[in-house]
Formats: sequence, structure tokens, C-alpha cells
Amino acid sequence: MSFISQCVEQKSEPIIQCSLNKAEQREANKSEILPLIKCIPGCEDATEHTVTEWLSCGTEANQLYTDEEIISLVQNKPPNDSDLEETDEPQNVLVSHSEAANTLETALRYIEQSENATSTDIMFMRHWHNIASTSRITLLRQTNLTNFFTPKDR
Repeated sequence: MSFISQCVEQKSEPIIQCSLNKAEQREANKSEILPLIKCIPGCEDATEHTVTEWLSCGTEANQLYTDEEIISLVQNKPPNDSDLEETDEPQNVLVSHSEAANTLETALRYIEQSENATSTDIMFMRHWHNIASTSRITLLRQTNLTNFFTPKDR
């Protein structure tokens, strides 16, 4: 005897009773809903079969469109792509000199380790690393007090 058949023999009475109770509740719901549906204009000829069909279509498995999709279809608008709207990063983010220098230093180490890198690749990467480092140093350099009072054209 299989495990499933043993479970069915041991639990069959409560399971069958529970299933019958659920079926009776569904039938009671249909009989309660039917008079209410018949009060809706245009639905005077509804049957229990119609109620059953409507209730079964309310499950998530049968739902084809979300509320937003239905509204956009009715208004003839393209549905919103919520994934595009939820970006946390601003579009124009400026990279600081320090970030650039650190990143280019890492890239330079990578290129120096690479077997496929040419001396030109290393030279260009060093050049850009030097530009970022020089810009960072210039930015961090303390300004002399006299620079505030001397004219810029001199």
C-alpha cells in the first residue's frame, strides 16, 4: 500500500467533509449573489451558470490585465513602464576628480597585468590617470590669501 493511499484512508473522512463544506459555501454564495446581480440593469436574465463563470474569472490566474493596463487601454495611452521610473540615480551625475583618479589607477594596474595590453595602452592610461590626479591635487591645494586680492589678469 502506498503512502498516499494510507493518508487518504486515514484522513479521507475529514478531507471529504471539508470539500463538501467548501462546495456548499460556494453554492450558497451563488444563490445569495444571483438576486443582487439580477437587480443590475442589463443583467435581469443572469443565471447561476453566469454567476459561476463570473466568480471563477475573478481569480488571479484568470486576470489578464492590471488596473493600470486597463485604464491605459481605455484612454488609448501606452502603459507606463514602472521599471524605468524607479531608477534611483540621477541622469547627469558628475564624477569627482578623486573618484576618477582612483578608478583610473585600478584600470592602469589591470592593463599593466594584462598580457594583451600594448605599451600604447599603458601610456594612454597613465596619461589619463595623471590628468585626474593633477586635477585632484589642484582642487585640494589650499588657496593663498593673496589670490583673493590680486587681479586675475596678472
